[in-house]
Amino acid sequence: MIPVIYKKPNFLDTLKYVLGKDDAAIVDTNMMGTNPDEFNQQFLNIKYTKKAVKRQCAHLIISIAHRSN
Repeated sequence: MIPVIYKKPNFLDTLKYVLGKDDAAIVDTNMMGTNPDEFNQQFLNIKYTKKAVKRQCAHLIISIAHRSN
């Protein structure tokens, strides 16, 4: 397994990039919504609670080796 973490300043662009892929899947969430705009609105509602944080969005990628069985 290979993890990669990107810290991003923009929620909507990251959400559209990730969820716009053909094989994208939401595994689990504690948020309401099913599309980037709905998720983005929730992020924006809480964006300014921690003003010291410059990059409020993290894009986590986990690559898992393909198994034939």
